[in-house]
Amino acid sequence: MKILVLFTFDYSLKSWNDSGTLSRELSIYEELNKKNDATFVFLTYGDSIDHTFNLSSQGFEVIPIYEEFKKSSYKVINYIKSFYVPFYYKKRLMHVDLIKQNQLLGSWTAVLFKFLLNKPLFIRTGYDMYNFSILDKKSKLLQTMYKLLTKFSLYFANLYSVTSESDLVFLKKHFKKTSKVIKRSNWVIDCKYKPFESRYSNKILAIGRLEYQKNFKVLIEAFSNSDFEIDLIGSGSLKPKLQNVSDRLNCKINFLDNMDFEDLHKLMSSYKYFITTSIFEGNPKSLLDAMSSGCVCYASNISNHAELISHDINGYLFDNNQVQLKEVFYSNLNNQKYLKEISKNTYNQINITNSLTTLANNEFEDYKSLI
Repeated sequence: MKILVLFTFDYSLKSWNDSGTLSRELSIYEELNKKNDATFVFLTYGDSIDHTFNLSSQGFEVIPIYEEFKKSSYKVINYIKSFYVPFYYKKRLMHVDLIKQNQLLGSWTAVLFKFLLNKPLFIRTGYDMYNFSILDKKSKLLQTMYKLLTKFSLYFANLYSVTSESDLVFLKKHFKKTSKVIKRSNWVIDCKYKPFESRYSNKILAIGRLEYQKNFKVLIEAFSNSDFEIDLIGSGSLKPKLQNVSDRLNCKINFLDNMDFEDLHKLMSSYKYFITTSIFEGNPKSLLDAMSSGCVCYASNISNHAELISHDINGYLFDNNQVQLKEVFYSNLNNQKYLKEISKNTYNQINITNSLTTLANNEFEDYKSLI
């Protein structure tokens, strides 16, 4: 079985690598290739640099669009070029059995491929762009564009997957053609459990883009003048502002750059505590990875977090303000025996429900249902 995987518009193997997510994103395709003999053609919005990741030796074919079409500095020109891509590569890709689109952005290219190659189309979304545009207070014009793109994609996809129950509910509320929509959560990669008592006792881990959505100001406010030290891994436009806030509030925080997932995954099991303060999420990979590493996780009480965490059972939920976060965090801090139980329960549960093997098998069954 050969699957054509279309990258999200403007994304490439290089951009995955730069953000540290390359090995994580590739893991499900490697699992599918190893266990189910599925082969993949990656059509990326990259250039010749994408060949340097040497995926051909692993049985993957890589076609970087901007190796043939020079990338323009004007995004609108690149959008126009993306409509021509299916016509240009039609003959070369006639042998594929299935088309898979990663995320919604770029789905117009996938739909054109569907008709030109006469192959089924599977669209997988990690989050709902229309919902995010509302929650992120984007312009009405942009919200309308994402709504129309979602409607268009739902209509033409043979199968359309979301990663959370919240996204499934949202789509069913706002769109009619949802009979082809299924839920497929994000996966975790199992790692050896590190004894709870050997982890950092006075450090907190947080991961995410330094943007409005992640709401890290609340985290900094909650731990002003605290003995706890925060390691915040991520980059973004709000970094200077967050640094100023942390200096003003005397918060011990280390702003760390993105790192390769394999290094990050090993590092995560050194922490007892993980905190996420997001205002909205899809099926958050950083939270899933922290849970699979046995961290005691504290998450803002939004629907997508509540799908993963049952309060005081496998983690903690808090109303998204610094007073509540502080109160919840310190409530059981002295009961390390109980926190150790939560750590183990979380580790055992998530590595079963969201295991890479299970979710790869589910995805392969989805492929088979379409061919």
